[in-house]
Amino acid sequence: MKATSERQATAWARRIAPAPEEVRPGLWAIALPAGGNPIAYTIDYVFITDDGIALVDTGWATEASATALAKELAAIGYSITDISAILITHMHPDHFGLVPRILRANPDCRLFMHDADLRLVDGRSDALRQRTTPRWQELMVSVGAPGSYEITTRAMVTNRVDDDIASQVVTLAPDQVITLGSWSIRALWTPGHTPGHLCFLVEDHALLISGDHILPTITPQVTQLSDPADDILGNYLSSLRALRSLDVVEVLPAHQYRFTGLVERIDELLAHHERRFALLENAAARSPGLTCYDLAHALDWRDPLVRMPTDQARMAVKETLAHLVHMQGAGRISARIGPPTTWWAADVMTTRRGIR
Repeated sequence: MKATSERQATAWARRIAPAPEEVRPGLWAIALPAGGNPIAYTIDYVFITDDGIALVDTGWATEASATALAKELAAIGYSITDISAILITHMHPDHFGLVPRILRANPDCRLFMHDADLRLVDGRSDALRQRTTPRWQELMVSVGAPGSYEITTRAMVTNRVDDDIASQVVTLAPDQVITLGSWSIRALWTPGHTPGHLCFLVEDHALLISGDHILPTITPQVTQLSDPADDILGNYLSSLRALRSLDVVEVLPAHQYRFTGLVERIDELLAHHERRFALLENAAARSPGLTCYDLAHALDWRDPLVRMPTDQARMAVKETLAHLVHMQGAGRISARIGPPTTWWAADVMTTRRGIR
């Protein structure tokens, strides 16, 4: 694996947003601030089309991000009112945040995203929030975490698609091709980081816009969502494997820098998760009956769990739970349903009543 943009790689090392860079004729990379997030900035992509410009992801819903977007577009000769299409990799606020603002400024602009993520930002119904909030609370109680880890509101807050802009939304099916002037862009459904995460294959150029699905050195967060039965991590691993067969010369991620070596990076990510499965298996065998919160301490985080800010530690616990749910489905670990739920080596507990 090799960085293909010295400018982006240097900027990432300094955690300073890089200047706009032309990836290919008519395709630009621009960086928008991440609002104090350790990730520093998000890289969006701009396609020059016959009908203005198409933007892949939009940045945070802040004045700083909106100002930066206007400045970055001006540097390549365009403005926000030139945006005729928005392609969204996923609904997280550093990617989706400015969507409503841009759509309201451009009534003819179309928004392309996957329906599974659209449902998470659909402001026309509170039914999802009303169902999800109690499940978040129940989920965090089940992992055996301290009270400060419990979630009492929605874990992810972002801007919404309301009635006045709903008609501008186009939901994408897997493998659907979007034609934007001379550009042919195939939407690849890659659930895991979010349920409706999309990568975009720029056909005829062998480029993969990977969103947060594949980053050059960072392992994307895959956390258990509100339904403990969903194998979120299994979806992510399957999505990774599905991309191994792509003929891609360069990967364009949403963070860090462009790189080559897609298959190599996929294999590194798969190996990373397999190492974590082994760590959890060993911990459950050594100390049967641990909670998810207990087991989270066994994993190789950059900082020890006890030193993380509460929000980061909460995410780490939900990442651990995603691993345990996947392992349970694969028969590699067993659970005694709580609260709190406790975890056991598969060969220890599979015959005991109340285990599934």
